[in-house]
Amino acid sequence: MNLDLEPAHRRYLWGDQGLGAFVLNFAFNAGFAWLAFGAMATVPLWGNPGIVADTVGTSFILSFATTVIVTRLVHREVRRGRFPAPAWRRTSHPTLGRLPAGTFRRALLFGSGAVAAGTPVVVAVFAAAGVDAVPLVPFVWFKAGYAGALAAFVAPTVALSALGDTVADSAT
Repeated sequence: MNLDLEPAHRRYLWGDQGLGAFVLNFAFNAGFAWLAFGAMATVPLWGNPGIVADTVGTSFILSFATTVIVTRLVHREVRRGRFPAPAWRRTSHPTLGRLPAGTFRRALLFGSGAVAAGTPVVVAVFAAAGVDAVPLVPFVWFKAGYAGALAAFVAPTVALSALGDTVADSAT
């Protein structure tokens, strides 16, 4: 199915939602990691606090919050005329149409999906490298990079699905 996106849609998806989400979440999560883990010389892979626990929390909270915020932003931008609603609808798209219509259920899905997809990769990479703890500064860089990359994937995906919501759906 051709999504028929206008240049303004593409700039919004890849600039505001992709690059913008990366920069914002990179900076926010670097600061958060420093505040939350700053008293620790090293951050263990397992335990609480630990890299795996933090990755689970970051994956879920970032994806959930991004879904709620970005969906509302996209609906507002369309209503205010920043760009027109696309001719296609999310419900008719073979992949996006499978997403829940409601923002809260969609946020739960994206949050859970991020945990299920991201956490095993993080564990596998650290385990393959034989890492059981990371010094604070490299951990801050890891957390910031992970959060930025996750946001750069989730935000445009959520924005694309929100663009395809019907006008009636955009009130939710």
